[in-house]
Amino acid sequence: METYVSRPVGMNMSILKLPFYPKSTGHYIIDKGWSTHETKDFTQFVSILWMNSGEMESGLYGQNIIMHPGDVMIHYPGEERTRKVLSVHADFRWVTFDGPLAVAHIDAYGYDRYIRNAGKCPVDIFQQIASHISESDPFTVRMTISFIDQIIAHIGGKGDNLLPSGMYAKRFVEIVTTQFSDPALNVNTICDRIGCSRLSLTRLFKAYSGDRTPGAFLMDTRIAEAGTLLRGTDLSVHEVARRCGIPNLNNFCRFFKRISGMTPLEFRYKRGVD
Repeated sequence: METYVSRPVGMNMSILKLPFYPKSTGHYIIDKGWSTHETKDFTQFVSILWMNSGEMESGLYGQNIIMHPGDVMIHYPGEERTRKVLSVHADFRWVTFDGPLAVAHIDAYGYDRYIRNAGKCPVDIFQQIASHISESDPFTVRMTISFIDQIIAHIGGKGDNLLPSGMYAKRFVEIVTTQFSDPALNVNTICDRIGCSRLSLTRLFKAYSGDRTPGAFLMDTRIAEAGTLLRGTDLSVHEVARRCGIPNLNNFCRFFKRISGMTPLEFRYKRGVD
């Protein structure tokens, strides 16, 4: 089952002078093996996908992430989006929106791009959006925006926003392990997302991980993935570096040798004698 509803085709939303504009929403119940690939040219909008049941592989930052019930993934405009159903059935809902401040609006909430166990999918709110998104009068458009904001609010959970201090370290680990391939990801940008100073995060993370620093964990994660790709694939060293979030080849080789004691090629060829 695929249910899809969108705003009127050709409607000039900019005359409404709103921060963003509802674009489309849908509810899919799909069988195992179904897959889709949406190109960068097609995806000029923010997308929020919420898993209701089943398992689905979805792409983010060039990485395939397995989504489970209650998980949410947020895509920004111009990102390729791949999805593949892994379970017998997968039930998920999604909503998209665009406009001049669409990215700034969702970004202001400070959420990660992939949220594990955000909670039960708010089906009733998605249904409200589906009921009104095809209407074009200004009041209904504003009301539909308010429903989208309710979806965004639910992503953060129903507790307050003051996370226990130990949770900052756990959130740091979740971001690193799912988004390490993003070259813009570093300790400072993660601190900005989770609302924690670098000094505080370092102290909390050391207590959480046994005196390991956040920066060391991020680099170790990237180099560990590099080792897996070097030994398990025939990808070029430059492509391995790119997929690990270190696109500068010289930097990658220097970091790799510092941590592993070998150059990337030495590490790759050693697999034949292990």
